[in-house]
Amino acid sequence: MTGWNYINGKTYYFNRNGEMQTGWVKLGKAWYFFQNSGEMMTGWVFSTNTWYYTNGSGEMQTGWFKQGTTWYYLTGSGAMATGWQKLGSTWYYLTGSGAMATGWQKLGSTWYYFTGSGAMKTGWLQSGKDWYYLYSSGAMAYNTKIEGYKLGATGAWIK
Repeated sequence: MTGWNYINGKTYYFNRNGEMQTGWVKLGKAWYFFQNSGEMMTGWVFSTNTWYYTNGSGEMQTGWFKQGTTWYYLTGSGAMATGWQKLGSTWYYLTGSGAMATGWQKLGSTWYYFTGSGAMKTGWLQSGKDWYYLYSSGAMAYNTKIEGYKLGATGAWIK
């Protein structure tokens, strides 16, 4: 028995010597993960202290991935990214669960704003009825004047 085999509704792969494969295996251009039992995994895979995602065909995914209403970013190695990520010229923040942050986020003692697409906002921002200023680092300005406008302790422009 070699190649792909479906046994009792589960998927396995046997190399040309008939050996059942386990762990990460590259087949063609795609990576697959097989449990110690040899069963191919789909969905989230936790391997070597890192989360990965394999699609319904078992292929490891990379890049942006949406599950339900939550976006995740999987690096070129397939690892789920967390923390600050600069992708192209845009900064994103991915929480400890890997979920892409949106809206106001307090990271440490600093407030940031992330658009609906997850991009970190800079410059002037209207949020509700109030205006805020976000430095080029994304940090919200407060208790200061920006371009002649006074910002209070909450960061909102004091009219």
